[in-house]
Amino acid sequence: MTASDFLSRSASRLEANGFAAERGAAFPMGDLSADLFARKSGRSLGVFFPYDDYYFFHDFSGRERETRVEMEALHEKARSYVNSLYRFPRWMRYRVPNVNTVAVSAGGFGIDCERYAHSIRRPAVGGEIHSVFLVDLLNRRMVSTGMEVTAAEMVAITFKQVNPHNRAHGLLMQLCAEFFGGGTAG
Repeated sequence: MTASDFLSRSASRLEANGFAAERGAAFPMGDLSADLFARKSGRSLGVFFPYDDYYFFHDFSGRERETRVEMEALHEKARSYVNSLYRFPRWMRYRVPNVNTVAVSAGGFGIDCERYAHSIRRPAVGGEIHSVFLVDLLNRRMVSTGMEVTAAEMVAITFKQVNPHNRAHGLLMQLCAEFFGGGTAG
């Protein structure tokens, strides 16, 4: 059970779900690359809420001891690249990009990286959603901020397809569950 196996299975599954997936992707901006890059455009809630989902998968095997600073720099490069593709400033966007950095490791992650994955919050300005997910193959788990819940009139609602973070979380939980053959802690 290696990170390369996870990436190969994920690429196949993503392509089956309508994503354009590319192994060993390199980008024109700086030194940004991804072991697997996947992109999908669509609409949630019928004709409303157009979206672009971007996934930057990185094989972190052998890099498990990288710190929060290095993980954050990797994620910020992905965010910068995606935001450069849009002509409108973030506060004017109707189509909102969902930028996801997914680190996959056969040896687990340091506590600083896990804290960083838990610390990601929705930007106050809007016009972009971004998340960091850590797939820990050793412990058969995924680390993230978890599902976002919307409270309305004292009722908690979890929008699984309309909310971009929840859409990404659900997809990655599904990829992990299929790879691990059932359960995933996330």
